[in-house]
Amino acid sequence: MVERRLSQLKVTAKLLSHEIELASGEKTLSLDRDLAESILTTLELFIEDAETARKGAAGPIRKEPEKPQVTRLN
Repeated sequence: MVERRLSQLKVTAKLLSHEIELASGEKTLSLDRDLAESILTTLELFIEDAETARKGAAGPIRKEPEKPQVTRLN
């Protein structure tokens, strides 16, 4: 799943790089609100997928089956 989102992160990084180049020499950078929301959504989806993959890689925690306790009565 993470690989699926990795390409979107690469596109987002190139987009930000392009915006920074356009504003070269300036202290401030202006982004359209829609563009900023799109970047945020891409990052949130990647984080969600990465967390899901990390939890899945760890696998479920397995407990040793409990052995029945036998009590002897004399």
